Amino acid sequence: PPVTDYLVQLKELGLLDDDKLSAFQARQLHSSGVPVSYIQEVDNAGFLDDLDFVAISEFYNNDIPLSYLSEFEEAGFLDKVSFIGISEFYTNDVSMDYLRTLDQAGYLDDLSFVYITEYYKAGVTTTFLDDLKAKGLYEELSFIDIVEMYKDENN
Repeated sequence: PPVTDYLVQLKELGLLDDDKLSAFQARQLHSSGVPVSYIQEVDNAGFLDDLDFVAISEFYNNDIPLSYLSEFEEAGFLDKVSFIGISEFYTNDVSMDYLRTLDQAGYLDDLSFVYITEYYKAGVTTTFLDDLKAKGLYEELSFIDIVEMYKDENN
């Protein structure tokens, strides 16, 4: 629909106000092709307050289900992982169990989504990371070094 109709629909649904979406944010969502129905789903799932319009657009355009976001929320990771990280984890099938294991071992806060994705693909374990820390090597190595060393020692 034209942007005016889009804004009217959002206003009628109570989504176009200071507590939900600004007109600027709504216009950006419109130009990104995000339908009003999706914004309504995001709001009904309780995520509209937590996500900015860029994240909403990213999740919509990458077909990331809201149930996946719910898993992050239930695990307590929604505030720990960037929306780009969530998108990458979904695209690369990084398991929630792997993320929980990293979090319990204290690595989730310290590692970028790129590192986590590559560690997951290579099968790098928290035991391996802990061992590198115990030997004083963890801080000295790049994530590529860690991935390659893990592969060398486990294949």
